[in-house]
Amino acid sequence: MTRAMRAGILVKREIRVRLSEEVKSHLSEVRKKWLKDNPERHPWRSKEKFKSVPCNVLKDILIKEGLSFVSEYIPLQERSFSLDIAFPDKKIAIEVNGNQHYEADGRLKPYYQERHNLIESSGWKLIELHYSTVYNNDLIQKLIFDLKQSYSLGLVDYSFYQTEQEKIREERQRKVKEPKWFCKKCAVPLVANAKSGLCVNCLSVQQRRVARPSKDQLLADVASTPMVSIGKKYGVSDNAVKKWCKSYGIVLGSRRGYWQKHRSNNPEPAIVHPSSIQAPV
Repeated sequence: MTRAMRAGILVKREIRVRLSEEVKSHLSEVRKKWLKDNPERHPWRSKEKFKSVPCNVLKDILIKEGLSFVSEYIPLQERSFSLDIAFPDKKIAIEVNGNQHYEADGRLKPYYQERHNLIESSGWKLIELHYSTVYNNDLIQKLIFDLKQSYSLGLVDYSFYQTEQEKIREERQRKVKEPKWFCKKCAVPLVANAKSGLCVNCLSVQQRRVARPSKDQLLADVASTPMVSIGKKYGVSDNAVKKWCKSYGIVLGSRRGYWQKHRSNNPEPAIVHPSSIQAPV
């Protein structure tokens, strides 16, 4: 490919697919729903490399200054939001944001602004910090001074809130693990909502063109009839009959030349026509 491109035989063209606003909105809603149903698979929690270094730096500073807090606090049970640093008894929280949270003019993007408004409407005071602020010692010290003086923050036992948060996460995990869909025939749990509403086994049974005989009937047929004849009887191939036997656990073994040997060892009696029989004299 590289040589052909260098020789001018092939030309590389970039085709950019532009999605409509409706499609973008749909994909966004699907992504939000997936993250809500799978909170522990969020990239910030599932991958080590996605940990926020500035947020950890700020946490270390707060600990050195004698301030207790709760990490990844869930302020709204009906939403999958989590706060970087929270003081739940005072309903104060600090968020350390990256550049992806802001517009070019420094305003929060619509989603993050809506998130900010929802959290504050429930009675919280949410302090949004750009990650670069963490490395400005004067601003951080001023923030810590305001927190201590205005809200009397300090060493607090937040074990009750941490236990409460663990229960919320366990309940969410339990709801996620509970099956939402079941097969309409055998009631087996389904991983996803199948269009047919059936599990794999029931769907394969439904899609069969020929009704499969019972195991006892198939055993009787195999013991008395060649595979090809059994296939003709049910309107399938001999390979289909072998697959039936395999699904039922019937061991066939080697059957090559079986019926020829059987007939040679057990010859059929000659059929005599009644007209050829002579009456006794």
